Amino acid sequence: MPIMYPISASNIKQIAYWFNDSSATYRPAWSGSKESFNKNSYYPVTIIGGGYAGLSTLLHLVQNKHIDRLGFAGRPLAILLDEKQIGNGPSGNSGGHICWMQANKKQMIRACGRRLTERISGHMNGATDLIERITTKHDISCDLVRCYAEFSNGHWEVTTGGRLGWLAPYPFVVGLATACQETRLAKIQEQTLVTDIEEVGRLCRITTNRGSFWTSYIVAAGGHRMSETIPLLQVQRKQTIEIYVSTILIRGIAKKLFDRFLPKALLELAINYGHFPFADGSPKNVIYGVVDYRHGSIMFGSRDTINGKEPDVNLMLRDLFTIFPRFEKIFYNHLLSYTTLVNAMPVSVPINQMPIVTRNGNILTMQGLAGHGLAVGVLLGKAAAKKILSIARRDPDLGKTFDEFSAVPHLKLSPLSHPTIRKLASYAGRELYRYGLI
Repeated sequence: MPIMYPISASNIKQIAYWFNDSSATYRPAWSGSKESFNKNSYYPVTIIGGGYAGLSTLLHLVQNKHIDRLGFAGRPLAILLDEKQIGNGPSGNSGGHICWMQANKKQMIRACGRRLTERISGHMNGATDLIERITTKHDISCDLVRCYAEFSNGHWEVTTGGRLGWLAPYPFVVGLATACQETRLAKIQEQTLVTDIEEVGRLCRITTNRGSFWTSYIVAAGGHRMSETIPLLQVQRKQTIEIYVSTILIRGIAKKLFDRFLPKALLELAINYGHFPFADGSPKNVIYGVVDYRHGSIMFGSRDTINGKEPDVNLMLRDLFTIFPRFEKIFYNHLLSYTTLVNAMPVSVPINQMPIVTRNGNILTMQGLAGHGLAVGVLLGKAAAKKILSIARRDPDLGKTFDEFSAVPHLKLSPLSHPTIRKLASYAGRELYRYGLI
């Protein structure tokens, strides 16, 4: 059957899918502060970016048992700034997967060496337990499941109870933010664009569209836009490429239709857990998604592009039908009963497919987290919070995890100045790296 599914440009939104969908399943209520700053205001710690990494940093910082021993004056202790609203940057394109980093172990050993790879792998292995502890402690209702289905060599492999899983992204984001504010040590400021960071002695002056203020420590976790608008951080753009990632949400699938196209093992997974994440990670058909059996939907993404404001939906559907072949006929026979939502968002991805973590004095940066699933962001947020405490208390042991991630080497593209040439070359470089050719 030929693939013919027209999508107009008006259907494609550069916005997180949960803000482009009226379903309460994906969008619990939340509203952050939008106040202006007094130029003499002071916040000991400033976090830029309201995604997984930024919110995890804030939560682990304000809830650390050593925080009151640092001698910080004033409340709140830390402020988080987001250009638009929490969960609407690169984290806004997350499918909710709790998984390994994009780079596999062989790629990591090639780039980092065996010892550093083993250390980072050890941290990653504990990320799912960390997420589960957070959701349990703060009573975050986000449908967390620890199961996974992977399509490999023409067959489905199912794992349960391990380090792979899924959760509903935006409820998790709102849960993190709510837990932070309940401590009364944190402030979350939305619709606040940081335009400059100026280092003045031991302090930093933060300039935003809502005024300026002073801070002692900065954690910059704001994705690719952060390094475009803040001069001090623009060097980060030489280590990443910008790609567009698309999400399709197909809704209105009756349970009897799932029964017809899901293989037996996946149907049992759907019935037992209500929903499950799936992936086909082969280089020829990279696709990630989640089957929501209870609410009758499939959400998936594939086919990243470097020009992709209008993703090829037909090719994305073909990817889906490759791993669910029986679904193709069902999809077209019941087309009018579906709602298909498409979004295209730019995200920043390192060439060697590992996060970029750096420290420059009292400024910590975390970038290039897109495509790794949410586990890396949550884990690095905890590491960044402990690193701040490490610097303030002059205790190197507290910051070891952050230091290990910051030791990962990254390729730079500084000789390429023209944006289009740099984008094409970096995209090609990432593909060559993926196949082990560089």
